[in-house]
Amino acid sequence: MGVIPAGPNYATYGRTFRNTRGIRIQYRRLPMPLPCESTRIDTNRPPDATALPASRTGRLGRRTASGGPKPASGARSITGTPIIGEGPLNNDRYGNGRYSILPSTSIEQSFETETNMRYSPKHKEASRARLVEAGAALAKRNGFANTGMDALTAAAGVTTGAFYSQFRSKPEFLYAIVEHEMSKVLATVENRSKDDLVATLRSYLSTAHADHPELGCPVPTLGAEIARADVATRRMFEDLIKRFQASLATALHDDEAAWTLGCAAIGAVLVARAMASTERRSEVLRSVLAYTMRSFDADARKKK
Repeated sequence: MGVIPAGPNYATYGRTFRNTRGIRIQYRRLPMPLPCESTRIDTNRPPDATALPASRTGRLGRRTASGGPKPASGARSITGTPIIGEGPLNNDRYGNGRYSILPSTSIEQSFETETNMRYSPKHKEASRARLVEAGAALAKRNGFANTGMDALTAAAGVTTGAFYSQFRSKPEFLYAIVEHEMSKVLATVENRSKDDLVATLRSYLSTAHADHPELGCPVPTLGAEIARADVATRRMFEDLIKRFQASLATALHDDEAAWTLGCAAIGAVLVARAMASTERRSEVLRSVLAYTMRSFDADARKKK
């Protein structure tokens, strides 16, 4: 158990604090001793039942009273039970004579690590899911580069510390967003009938999808940022978009037509969102939808 400095920045009567290592420590304020009162505390020995009494406590360790054994090497002088002639009150960066840690057993019972007392694995998984969902919606609406940490954590209902406990960096967060959102897109096309795919394309090429990017496909909004992302993110995206194309190819029985149809739909949504007028936006979406329907009709004629 290490040495924990006590001082006015930490100590307040009857309160409990948590230091930067996640250790909870309880402090209390003691009466101011006389200027000549001091003692030596052996900081190399752990606290136990024979530690300083409640009326006069020092730092972690045992009191070496007058006439007792000398303190071990490295022990520091700190105010405690008076021993006349030992010198003036010692206030330094290691301790303050007016403040002290509660003694022995109560200290040991107050030690709890951040990991042990806070959250279960299920809670952490739920926090991660909220972060990804909230981050994806903000990134699809405003762009990933424009998504600030304050807005993200507020939308997810978590702290900044919770974010960095889940993701080491924003590029890692982008990877998680793209993987999550593309998986949702794949769920709408994989192992689906042709009628299901037609319904999906109609929904994709609708004004509702164009008007609400936060609810739709990530590619029209995040495609440019994915292109500038690290290799791992681009490879993951490539694998998932290839699965998207393969599902369309299975329905159309044509690999090239599947690429053409998929890219046309994505491009149509991107262009429609850039339009200032509602009329032009609707015109772009209607035109590309008609083209995709002809692709499905052509495949049906081939099969006949």
